[in-house]
Amino acid sequence: MSFRVFVEQVRSRSDITDVVGAHVELRPSGSTLKGLSPFHPEKTPSFVVWPATQTWHDFSNGGSLGGDVFTFVQEREKVDFKEAVFRLAGRAGIPLPAPHDESHARELEALVERRDVERLLTAAADYYHRHLPANIREESFKQHYGFTDEVVDSFKLGWQTAASSRT
Repeated sequence: MSFRVFVEQVRSRSDITDVVGAHVELRPSGSTLKGLSPFHPEKTPSFVVWPATQTWHDFSNGGSLGGDVFTFVQEREKVDFKEAVFRLAGRAGIPLPAPHDESHARELEALVERRDVERLLTAAADYYHRHLPANIREESFKQHYGFTDEVVDSFKLGWQTAASSRT
């Protein structure tokens, strides 16, 4: 079995509501589940889990945290991707791959690199979306392109001026 297949097997047997629910008291709210952030102190629930997509997002403290079951374990337990996969595999009763399999090591390295790049790109998208000027949202995205606020927010559309790229 390839390492990618192993990771997908772990993902499919690691329900996000069970994993997150071990650390956060989740309550139904429409098609989502909400609870208090396990990462930042708060009084109003801003931690959201979408069971249908097996994803989560923490809207507290700037709202920059979110992802899948692996990302939750990485953030919660302060471990890297490989360790998160192995911990979830143990929790699901899935035997670990042979430790000296070179093809698994190469696949793991590629997966870790891809997740690191995705995390950086997501952080950049969050940054530019948070700093989207209201006039650009209205004049360019709404009037010129016809995008609704929901589209702008769901795709995290942002804006950078030439002056801000030099800072």
